[in-house]
Amino acid sequence: MKKLFNNILVPLEMEENAGIAIQEAIRIAAQWHCHIHLLYYTSGLPGIDEEKFEGLRAGILERYRPLMTGAISLIIQWQQGAPEKNIIDYCHRHEIDLILLGRKRRPFWQIFRRSQDISMDRLLKKVQCPILTVFGQPVISAIKNIVLPVGRGLPMRKLLFATYLARTAGSTIHLVSVDGNGKSDEGSRESGESLYRSYRLLRENTNLPVECLTMPGQNLADVAWRYARDIRADLILIHPGKESLLSGFFNGRFTRPLHELYSRALFNVSRIPVMTIS
Repeated sequence: MKKLFNNILVPLEMEENAGIAIQEAIRIAAQWHCHIHLLYYTSGLPGIDEEKFEGLRAGILERYRPLMTGAISLIIQWQQGAPEKNIIDYCHRHEIDLILLGRKRRPFWQIFRRSQDISMDRLLKKVQCPILTVFGQPVISAIKNIVLPVGRGLPMRKLLFATYLARTAGSTIHLVSVDGNGKSDEGSRESGESLYRSYRLLRENTNLPVECLTMPGQNLADVAWRYARDIRADLILIHPGKESLLSGFFNGRFTRPLHELYSRALFNVSRIPVMTIS
């Protein structure tokens, strides 16, 4: 099967402690045989001078080079300006296949400060590659169980990525859908048909272990997250938008900056790594 990941981009604020993110990227690159791009950014002035950045680059290479095996390379860049624009431009110039984005919870009082966080929604509209969000620890060392929620419509792109990851890591794919609590409306029927077709595609075209089930509930993100925690999954694959939103009071009630910081989107809440595929 053709490689889907050749270049990983890790955007990093200049001031943050990037140790966990870099170690995570190295583990993923070793497992998926791809190269790492660290893109440091500063949002405001005066930023950082080149001499200081060269010292940072040398320190990173000296510290992490012993962990890198095979043909993995570590490319370190710095750009000043709007983080999202820099990330989008960098992705297009360097043919990035995956963005690894660290998430961090903000204190509530910071909702009154202009957020410098990277917007998942805006990124996903401008780049073609998936975004893998990790929320602190634990880091990915092995992907044994992948949870793939299935709603209305056949999730072909998610199935493609799940198949690649599962073949690379020896994983089990868990297809999960909502049974609608016995309701027989059109949405429930379409979800059931999509679940069955997804299962058939995997069983007829791969020899991967596949689990397929429906669970009681009304919200697909709630069901997928609950199941992922129950089986201690290593990765959740989702589409952006409604499929990624857990039920909650805050969703859809605030302006976009506050919504992205405090909505109950899976990539904001889950301690299990989440790969969002547009």
